[in-house]
Amino acid sequence: MGNIRIFLRFFDCLFMLIAVLFSSVFAETEVKITARIIADEVPLNREVHLKVSATWNGPANSIKFFPLDPPTTTNLKLASTATANIVKSDSGIVSSTRQYEFLFTGETLGMAYIDEVILRYHDADLQEHVLRTARLPLKIIDPVRDSGGKSIEQISIALILTVGIAAASFFFFYKRKRAAREVENATPEKSYYEKALDDLHNKINLQTSDIGSQYAEISRIMWHFLRRRFDLQPAVGTTEELMKKLEFHHVPMEDRTALQEMMQACDLAKFSGGGTDPNQLVRIYEITKQLVEKLENKANLDSAD
Repeated sequence: MGNIRIFLRFFDCLFMLIAVLFSSVFAETEVKITARIIADEVPLNREVHLKVSATWNGPANSIKFFPLDPPTTTNLKLASTATANIVKSDSGIVSSTRQYEFLFTGETLGMAYIDEVILRYHDADLQEHVLRTARLPLKIIDPVRDSGGKSIEQISIALILTVGIAAASFFFFYKRKRAAREVENATPEKSYYEKALDDLHNKINLQTSDIGSQYAEISRIMWHFLRRRFDLQPAVGTTEELMKKLEFHHVPMEDRTALQEMMQACDLAKFSGGGTDPNQLVRIYEITKQLVEKLENKANLDSAD
């Protein structure tokens, strides 16, 4: 009799254990849903962040969710969406979370609303369930400055400074140019006589070894002076033609003879490849300088008469 009683107690315990196991396997899995926005006041140039989370105990594949449509909104425009699954285990208990993230941008300043989010899913028994969140209000406020960009005020100030600097630079350049023009106009232009003497003094180097180039420069200076002094036409280009013109203008014979010697020495150095006697160069230089002075003095005397 005692053995039968022990057997019945063992059978009762086994039955209760099996009942508990079956009830845990076939029990309905509870899914909890939450929805929240990161901030209740969002600047117009920032994004509204809505996070929807569905959490349950069990592996991720124990619940099958239907595609989630973005919620209906007021004064908001959908920018992007994202979905993620998170699985955790604590003391042998597995919990899973399905996260949905929605980013919106405000359309105008003022109140905005996110209507209920409707989430549908199938449990392990393929039973369909529907979860809903509450309607969420928020406020779209004035835009804020971007830390990495420049504000309208900064851009305006930079533009004003740029225009101001450009105007000041233009004014300074204009003043300098005008002052230089005034100085240039105030300084009397040198006569062809003064120009010839300056060129002889500044452009002729009696110490150089390149004697031939100095002869060529002396000839150029003298021709330029004579064309201005006697108003010679471009057709006059040889020493013989020059002598005839000077005779026509009543230039004294000794001056014409000295000029002819000077021109022949320059031509000889030019066509022979350059002179070699520095003393001869000094002599031709002095003759040229004296001729310029004498012919200019004669012009002054003629104008006085």
